[in-house]
Amino acid sequence: MPELAGAIPQTSVLEISIDFSRCAMALSASSACFNAHGVLTTPDGSFSFASSSGKSKAEIQFAKVGDVWIAEYRFRFLCGLYHGSTLPLSVNSESFSVQGKAVVYAARRLMADIQAKCGDGLALPKVQQAELAALLAWVAAQIAANQPQPLAGKTFVDLFAGIGGFHLALKQQGARCVAAVERDTQARETYRANHGTGFPLYSDIRDVEADMLPAFDVLCAGFPCQSFSAAGKQEGFAAPDKGALFFEVIRIAAARQPSLILLENVEAFATHDDGKTADQAMDALAAIGYAVSMQVLNSALFGVPQQRERLFMVAQRLDCCQPDGAPFVFPAGHDASRTMADILEADASIEACTAKMIPEQSARGVDPVRGNVVGLIDGKNMQGYRVYSTEGKGITLCASSGGPGRQTGLYLVGGKPRRLTPRECARMQGFPESFKPHPAASQACKQFGNSVAVPVVAAIAAAAAAVL
Repeated sequence: MPELAGAIPQTSVLEISIDFSRCAMALSASSACFNAHGVLTTPDGSFSFASSSGKSKAEIQFAKVGDVWIAEYRFRFLCGLYHGSTLPLSVNSESFSVQGKAVVYAARRLMADIQAKCGDGLALPKVQQAELAALLAWVAAQIAANQPQPLAGKTFVDLFAGIGGFHLALKQQGARCVAAVERDTQARETYRANHGTGFPLYSDIRDVEADMLPAFDVLCAGFPCQSFSAAGKQEGFAAPDKGALFFEVIRIAAARQPSLILLENVEAFATHDDGKTADQAMDALAAIGYAVSMQVLNSALFGVPQQRERLFMVAQRLDCCQPDGAPFVFPAGHDASRTMADILEADASIEACTAKMIPEQSARGVDPVRGNVVGLIDGKNMQGYRVYSTEGKGITLCASSGGPGRQTGLYLVGGKPRRLTPRECARMQGFPESFKPHPAASQACKQFGNSVAVPVVAAIAAAAAAVL
């Protein structure tokens, strides 16, 4: 189950009550029928919420159309002071094979909409904070009740764990972490703060013997990318403290033989040394008994507004492969609707870039990324100096970069260019609002830049669950 905000704070001023009987599914006997405007006037059912004060309401409507399901939402908070809606159900609604997936998709968008518009609610009076918490708790309950968990009962180890992007993704699918390894001290602090102490967290993978790890079904690793990245020295596996650490993954996998291995690295890994590096990695996995599939996926197709292309490898133990020997099929992604404007903090307090920005006429069309450049800082046409619109996808977060944009890039917000906040970086990577970033903003942004996009890994894990 996703780790989402939902705890209702104690208050003596207002007693929050949720009538969960109102959340019950109400199926109608009528078949779905769109009107001349492509709108579905009668849903098959809905889940609804109303606070005890009546000032906050939310609803998720769903319907079956042919062989697929669609769902949309609406909400009002504080008598409509904050509100949002994707209703009505229409021919343009995203479709899913089962009802639960459609409801979860709508609920996640509802959660993001509420949090983007209401923020953390800390500026509200205590009574209204409690009402917001109750609303978020209800949305979280819908996600929990409808979220399929194909890895329920399975366990995993998290190598090169960072701050736990893989951890969150696999936990969403029902798996439980039994051990993790992360060398960076500050990343370890963030990992512990968010994922608890119920498993060992080792430091240097070279000091971890395979028999130190409890039994596990899945091994996941976002192994170091600097030796393969276009921004690095291109040393590949020859770099002893970076690239060569891939073979520590092979060492542990060979000894413990998990059913499934999930790996992530930069897109350039596939073409490094004319493809020889990727071939060597796949050969190493094949030599210890695994069938390997590899593909580059873009997180922008998985519900987050970030153009982030990363290479993923899925290695299935040979006795766990499909009976017909068919290779693993990566998920295609389906949600490219969100933009940077959807994830900005309404009350963000961050210093705007004070350097001179040259207007869009000087910058139009200069950037090959699919972001929309609207200006340049000091007229410099380089990453870190470009200013992007919030109406499109964001550029790739990174662990380090030069220029005033640093790890996040610059965006034109309220007429001024500024960097992103840690919470906005978290949203770009699909981390839940309950996730606690590192207290130092620069370190937090670096850690998110080093992480994986949670929805992408979750989709891969769900697709690979059939082998377990």
